[in-house]
Amino acid sequence: MWNILQLIHKTWNCEVIKNMVLDFMELKKYIEEKGIKQKIIAEKSGIPEVQLCLILQGKRKCEVGEYASICKALGVKVNRFIKPRLPE
Repeated sequence: MWNILQLIHKTWNCEVIKNMVLDFMELKKYIEEKGIKQKIIAEKSGIPEVQLCLILQGKRKCEVGEYASICKALGVKVNRFIKPRLPE
């Protein structure tokens, strides 16, 4: 997991990360379309299933390390479900 975090750090500077958000709806849609069980993702990522469920519902903030673990469990690049933050 540390390599993924290093990649994020090398690829995006802190200002870019601050201006990006997780598109949890797109993440949830991807998981459903692929027919992947949340339990499997939880096991592979090391994130408790309850926490993963809350993340996918948008009820819990997803930390950078958790997000990297989810992407690794899904076999996708870390930028797959990230989108620019809309101006307030």
